[in-house]
Formats: sequence, C-alpha cells, structure tokens
Amino acid sequence: MAKKETEKKEKNESTAEKVGSFILKNRIIFLTVIVVVVLGVVGFSVYLKAAESKTAKILEEIEKIEFNLTKGTAGLEEKDLQSYYSKALDGLSKYTDKGGIAGARADLLSAEILFRTAKFSDAKEMYVNAAKKVKGTYLEPICYFNAAVAYEELNDADNAIDCYKKAVESKDFGDPSHALFSIARILQSKSDYIGAKEYYEKTIEKGENDAFASAAKTCIIQMQIDGKVE
Repeated sequence: MAKKETEKKEKNESTAEKVGSFILKNRIIFLTVIVVVVLGVVGFSVYLKAAESKTAKILEEIEKIEFNLTKGTAGLEEKDLQSYYSKALDGLSKYTDKGGIAGARADLLSAEILFRTAKFSDAKEMYVNAAKKVKGTYLEPICYFNAAVAYEELNDADNAIDCYKKAVESKDFGDPSHALFSIARILQSKSDYIGAKEYYEKTIEKGENDAFASAAKTCIIQMQIDGKVE
C-alpha cells in the first residue's frame, strides 16, 4: 500500500513538473509577437508610402532606429546593450506621442526595449497606448496580450487578466488558447480553482488539440486529484 501511494505521489509530482515546465516555456511569446507586429507594420508602411508620405517618413525613421539597434547589438551580451537601448529610446521618444500606426510602431518598439531592460511598468503603458492607437485592427489584441505579460511581471494579476481578456475578445487574435490558458493559470495561482477550471475548459474548447489545450486538460486532472475541483 505504501509503495503504491509513493508511486502515485511521484507520478503526480512528475505531471506537475511537466506542466510547470510547459508554462515556463510558453508564458512569454512577446518576442515572437513583436516579429509578427513588425511584419504587419511593414505591410502598412508600403501602403502608407503611397497614401500618406508624412506618416510613411516617420515609419521609415522608426525602421532605421530598429535596424541600427539590431545591427549594432548583434552578438553583444546584455550588459553591453544599455547604451544602444538608451539611444533607440531617445530616438523613438519623438514619435511616441503620435497617433495612428506611426505612433503605435514607436510605442511597440519602445515597449520591447523597456521589457528587455525589465522596466515592466513603462513597457505595459507603451503596449496599452499602442493598442488604443490601432483599435479595431489585428494589432490591438497582440498589444493587449503583451501588456498582460508585462502586468504579470509586476505581479498585477487583475490587470493581467483584464488585458488577456481584451486580447481574447478580439476576433482577429491568432492565439486565443494561449491567452485563455494564461487567465486560468493566474486564477489557479490565486486559489480560484473553480474559475481556473472554467478557463482551462475554455482553453480546451478553443484550442482543440493544441499544446495549451493539452496542458489545460492535465491541469484540470491535477486539480481533481488534489481535491480542488470536481
């Protein structure tokens, strides 16, 4: 009997470790998301060059800042990047008060730099500002998702959940199961097991057979084993 109990405990711990590892690896998609945003903005830039030369010129300047940042920092360690980050932020500050796609692009690149330097409070502000500037476009939910990640870094669970929900509510968001899983994970960490189960189930429904849906199933089973939910 004791051997069986030990084996069951070890199995449960192994399951928890696997889920924990998955969560750690998939908590922040912000760098990948930024690449998607950049590609989207390039498309906008091509259009705007023909329609709005002033906006296009600003976008070109922002793209130069990004190019110089990327080219200049290739192969450098994090401790050697601060001067490059500062220079880029200074250049972007001229455009962050702009509206529309140009202002959003400046906000997004600034937010990425701020996030990299662990200035999460400033980063989430930039992400939220960018979301408001591109309201109604496919970029809006991406901005809110990244803002949610920054709020998590600040241990602000309520605002993180709010931003994840805003991302999910958009029909244009490409990764709803990730956001739903994140909401469930936060609720579980707050010991709101009923709420967590609800959002894990939504993850399963939305994600079907993706990695987050699979992890959500495991989390529900683990909560049931632990007697947290039925």
